[in-house]
Amino acid sequence: MLTPENFLDQQPQFHLDESGQPISWAIGSDVLRFIGGFLNPGARTLETGSGVSTVYLTLLGCEHIAISPDAREFRRISLFCEKHGVSLDSVSLIEGRSELKLPRMDLAPLDLVLIDGRHGFPSPFIDWFFSAISLKVSGYMVVDDVQLLTGKILQEFLAEDSHWRTVEVFPKTAVF
Repeated sequence: MLTPENFLDQQPQFHLDESGQPISWAIGSDVLRFIGGFLNPGARTLETGSGVSTVYLTLLGCEHIAISPDAREFRRISLFCEKHGVSLDSVSLIEGRSELKLPRMDLAPLDLVLIDGRHGFPSPFIDWFFSAISLKVSGYMVVDDVQLLTGKILQEFLAEDSHWRTVEVFPKTAVF
């Protein structure tokens, strides 16, 4: 049986590089384990992007939404889950660009948001703006790829804003 822990040991590759070869651009396993330490089954989660984090949050029992423009990536995730007996009944895979989809969504209160989609300006900021509205006061905002300029600027802004508290900082990810 696939568990969140043994799933991370598998290191599946849901993404494709420029030449069409499988690759993993997964968020760090240390970050996912950290997140897994405070999310309970039934938690409402949203991510911009998809991949290992999508399956991991599903295995935790979250009611999860993943937004990505790559339908083939969703297909690879779905095939992996089907092969390993992982139900996607509590997951919504939304095809499209998050900066275009999020403004039109009516989201239930969220326990966690993972910003890990498109990194070009201004996408992470739009993702943050339209998802933070639905984040519970006690919820977590996770910003991945803070080594990139847009992620770094968003991290610095949240670290300075009195409405947010830095919970943990990893080499490429910050949790607020």
